[in-house]
Amino acid sequence: MATARTRSKTARKRPPEQGRKHAAFARSRAHILASTVELMAQVGPSATVEQVAAHAGVATSTLYQHFTDREALFTAALVFAQNDWEQWMVAAVAPVPGDLEKLSVSTRLFLRAGQTHPNYGRMTAYSLGPIAEQLPLFTKSIRDHIQALADKHLIATDRLQGRIDAFTACLFGALITQFRKASPTQADNDIELALGLLGIPPAHAKLLAHTKLPPLTKPKA
Repeated sequence: MATARTRSKTARKRPPEQGRKHAAFARSRAHILASTVELMAQVGPSATVEQVAAHAGVATSTLYQHFTDREALFTAALVFAQNDWEQWMVAAVAPVPGDLEKLSVSTRLFLRAGQTHPNYGRMTAYSLGPIAEQLPLFTKSIRDHIQALADKHLIATDRLQGRIDAFTACLFGALITQFRKASPTQADNDIELALGLLGIPPAHAKLLAHTKLPPLTKPKA
């Protein structure tokens, strides 16, 4: 009985609208971030906070309730767009058998982001400078995946950090090439070379980089 009374007292301390207010705050933040992604894809990093507010249909003061300044807003928008792409990618890669195969397919899809997620692709192209400054943040999932492969001894384990750095540098270099002129063949050739940096034998890297991809259409929300 004492436990029940304690729970009841604790429950009464929580404002009845707290849950709904939190959900509304989260929806407002997500809407602002999605609008920021759309605007940055259209006009690039020159977009202002005032333009974002107008595009989102909210007051500028509302933006500052969520983000301390313009840099924080735009960084959050980049992460938001990347997370959206990653969620799609994880679902697309889920049926792919094999850990190495999943890495290959996910990176090949990354180079095709401009096709599957146009706003993300254009915004990333505009924001390569800020991304380069925070590369560990934007490559964490790739680095974690490669580390897991090394733990299973599926790739070379010597000079692993250097291999990871070289792989991610090659990946973003290939991404820039795709932004300039999209070429699926070039994208796959670049992934083949990048896989070699992880110590994957040439014949196997070639096979991994040129197998059939899952459908590239983004599911409708």
